Amino acid sequence: MIALHVKIQEGDERDLLEACHRYVEQPMQAARRPVPSLTILDSPYRMLYERILDFVREHPEQQLDRTVTVVVPEMVEPHWYEFLLHNLNGERLRALLLLRGADQTLVVGVPWHFRDAARRRD
Repeated sequence: MIALHVKIQEGDERDLLEACHRYVEQPMQAARRPVPSLTILDSPYRMLYERILDFVREHPEQQLDRTVTVVVPEMVEPHWYEFLLHNLNGERLRALLLLRGADQTLVVGVPWHFRDAARRRD
């Protein structure tokens, strides 16, 4: 299991590593579950989609004729007009993975409630 992060700015990985350890590694270890490895890719020119597509297509699991599942968070807003104010990276990525990804790529959308996540951090 791999968690993938595309880094578009210098220095944003320290907070991510701390959050990953606190919110992913520790609970998974406590539940005696396999801990996903975190892979961080650099994207100096904000080539978000290409970096992810290349990673999925070139991943060794694809060479073994295994299905690779890509989980894409989908932002859920309480009002329809708020959805239009946010970028649509998840939807674009999902479409590109379906159109240009490898044959064994499965794309799963997972709702992510932006307001609930913001409240939990406070």
